[in-house]
Amino acid sequence: MPAEPAGYRLEVSTEKWDAGSFNAPNWRMSTRTRTSFRFRSGRAAADETTTALPLLIPSYAVDLDEYNLAPARAAFEIGITGQGQPGYDAGRITSARAWVSYDGGVTWLPAPVSARGPGFAATVDNRPAAGNGVSIRVELTDDHGAAVTQTIMNAYGVR
Repeated sequence: MPAEPAGYRLEVSTEKWDAGSFNAPNWRMSTRTRTSFRFRSGRAAADETTTALPLLIPSYAVDLDEYNLAPARAAFEIGITGQGQPGYDAGRITSARAWVSYDGGVTWLPAPVSARGPGFAATVDNRPAAGNGVSIRVELTDDHGAAVTQTIMNAYGVR
């Protein structure tokens, strides 16, 4: 790495290798993810052999049943927090935004986000997804300037 800090972006994509071969209903959920980390970093100090990248990792609290299904409610809350990967002390989350898709990511609609305890909550209208999946996209930024955008396709289903 250069001695002077510079801006970087790290893209990570995951996909279930054969979601169609599983019979259990919960294997139909969270079929793909795409995570984009944005951060500034520079060369490790002379006395360090490695330095943790300042990656901000999103976490979710979603009240689902054993099949990863949620009720078809107008105001379903998804808890959102962010923390640093081991070795990175993430700052306070200064910005949180969320979107939902009911059509497999073709159309994204903003979901209202509000502060809740140490994190945030996105409020989602699950009614349009009854019998189908809900995809979610979240964007977080901490006060050190690290940011993450994460998309989870078919994050959960709706009864």
